[in-house]
Amino acid sequence: LHYAHGCGIVHRDVKPANIMVDAHERPLLMDFGLARDVTAHSLTTSGQIMGTPKYMPPEQVDGG
Repeated sequence: LHYAHGCGIVHRDVKPANIMVDAHERPLLMDFGLARDVTAHSLTTSGQIMGTPKYMPPEQVDGG
């Protein structure tokens, strides 16, 4: 996650199901289907909710 952020990428759906462990017991972040470049003009359309509600911060679920 830190590496992705350093590359200007926001994952937008971090949850246990998207974290796998390789043969050397290193965690790997998977499923970048909702990821966006932070330099993009807009990350989402106004009012659009992205991610898995169970793992989203309350302020995002409430539209904050």
